[in-house]
This record gives sequence, structure tokens and C-alpha cells, in this order.
Amino acid sequence: ITNLPIGNYTITETANDTAGYTYVSTVNSTGSGERDAAVTIAADTLSTVEFTNTYNTATPEKGTLVITKTITGDEVDIDKVKDSLTFVVTNNSTGASATYDLYDFAYDNGTGKYTLTLEKVPGGYTVKETATTISGYKVTVKSSVGGGALAESAQQEETVDFENNYKQLVGSLKLTKSLDGGVTFDEVKGKISFLITGPNNYSRTVQGTELDENTLSLTIDNLPIGTYTIVESAEDTDDYKYVSTVNSADNGETTARVSVEDEETAEVTFTNTYSEKPGTLIITKTINGPVTKEEAEGALTFKVTSNDDPTDSTTYTLDQFEYDAATGVYTLELEKKAGGYTVEETTYDIAGNEVVVKYSIDG
Repeated sequence: ITNLPIGNYTITETANDTAGYTYVSTVNSTGSGERDAAVTIAADTLSTVEFTNTYNTATPEKGTLVITKTITGDEVDIDKVKDSLTFVVTNNSTGASATYDLYDFAYDNGTGKYTLTLEKVPGGYTVKETATTISGYKVTVKSSVGGGALAESAQQEETVDFENNYKQLVGSLKLTKSLDGGVTFDEVKGKISFLITGPNNYSRTVQGTELDENTLSLTIDNLPIGTYTIVESAEDTDDYKYVSTVNSADNGETTARVSVEDEETAEVTFTNTYSEKPGTLIITKTINGPVTKEEAEGALTFKVTSNDDPTDSTTYTLDQFEYDAATGVYTLELEKKAGGYTVEETTYDIAGNEVVVKYSIDG
């Protein structure tokens, strides 16, 4: 500034914050004050004063970004859910990002929501959730934003809501019983059972009485997908002996393993073979009179014939009987299929004459 009248002058600086910076302080070369400088203008003399300002980079005011997570649908292990989720928050302007997981969120029992509150510089942000697969479940993710980008003003709060719906993948298992050997289901239903084990410590015992009387089957629904093992236990009935089991899955005689798939029905049939239990036919013979044991054993035969099957016939001699010397009684015990039998005794007398006596036994 030129052509100033000589004399004393005071220069006062005014300084404010600027975009991105905060004003801190001022010093001037005269040492007479921070913002105020006192100088004297003399004739034909140039007087100089310098002001030095100090600024710091401004700390921007922050807004709040709230991320919520709600878990809905079928019951699921929450620890597996926590391990499967990540959230990446990216600043759209700078590209800077940070990753969080559900363990960083606070859970509210009242609302059933997980919440993460972040202080962020106002601006645009992208929140991306990644949900890895949880075995046996299908997850559907929904998201919504409360009202736009976090940019309009400092102190603004923006909420991003995520909802994960978990659907357990389930199928069905159809268990069927087949019988071979003449036995009826009514006779065996109280003598059979099936132990079913599977994923997530699943265990159930199915009694034979639970099978449908007409189809001899039972369908179990809503089983989590996976491999199931079915082990059958079978016992004899009053009239039939349990022999063996085969199953349609061909994993073993009494053990079957099947795979239950989503919305499908796995089927397995157990076929049990039974045989009729034999009964006991006891024939006794008493010899009276002056006949020696040797003479009697050489003179008598016994023919046993099934009344149902004439070809089922066997002849026994008296020396095949057990002899009790104390009682003088001969006894023959025969294991026979249940049914009627005819016992035909043939006696040859000492002179060689033949006498035939028949006895018929029903059942």
C-alpha cells in the first residue's frame, strides 16, 4: 500500500476455518500480537509486516451407519449362522472397506435383532453381506435401506436391514415290511422293531405295531436330509421261527442305509423269512409177557405218516426207541412239523404172523 501518511498503523488479521482445514493460530513479524500488528510508517520508507497462520487438517463430523440382521425361518444353530456371515462396508468415494461378522453385532432379546452401529464420514457406502452355505439349509437374504446414502448432513443416521430366512431341507423315509414263510403280519407285528438313526443325533425306534395293517408300511416325514441307518430286530413267534432278513437297500441283512434328499422319499423294504416251528411226537411202547427184549425189538416197526403229505413217511424199529429197564417202557421222541400224523404199528409174532395197528393223531 503506497502513499500512506506517516504515522502509526495497526493491522488486524481475521482468519477462519476453510474447507478441510481448521484455523489454529496466527503470529506476526512485529511481535506485537497474534492477529494485531503495530507498525510505524516513516517518510520515504517501506514498512513490512508478515502474518503466519497455522492450520490443522479438519476432522470431519461423522454420521451413523446402523446395520441390522434378523434371523427367521426354521430353527438353526445360531453359532453356525454367526460363522457363515460376513458384512463388508465400503466407502464409495475412497474404496476403503472394513469387514465385520455377526459376532461384532449386539443382540436384542426383545426385538430379536442383531445390530451393528458404525460412525462414518458422511458419504455413500455399500454394505454387502456374504452368507456361506449351512449344511442342510437353504437361506434367502432380503435387504432394505432406510432412506438413502449417508451424505446429506453430518450426524445423519442411516439404517441397512438384512433378514436371513433359513429353511431346513427335509425329506421322507418310507419303511415297508415283507413276509415270507406263511406267517401273518398279525403274528409278527409285536415281534419286530426298527431303530432309525441319522443326522443331528436323530434316533427313533419304530415298533412293528406302528406299521399300517394294509400296506405294512410307515412313512416318516420332515427328516433333515442326510444318511439314515435302519436296523431291524426280529424274534420268533409262538408258531414260527425267525430265519433271516434281507433289505432292498442291500447294505446288510438287518441293517440298511439310505439317503434322504430334499422333498423326496427314500424307501426301504425289509423281507423276513420264517419257518414253522416243529412240534414233538412221542411214541411209547410197553411189552408184556414172556418175550425177550431182543425178540420184541426184532418183531415191531412203527410207520409215521403226515396226514397232509403222504410222501412224508418214515418207518422206525423198536431198537431205535429209548428203553427204560425200570419201567419196561420204550420211548421215541420225534421233532415234526405241526399237523396231523398217523402212526402205524406192525407186529410180527414169533410164528411170523403180521398184525397191523393204526393210530391217528390230529395236530
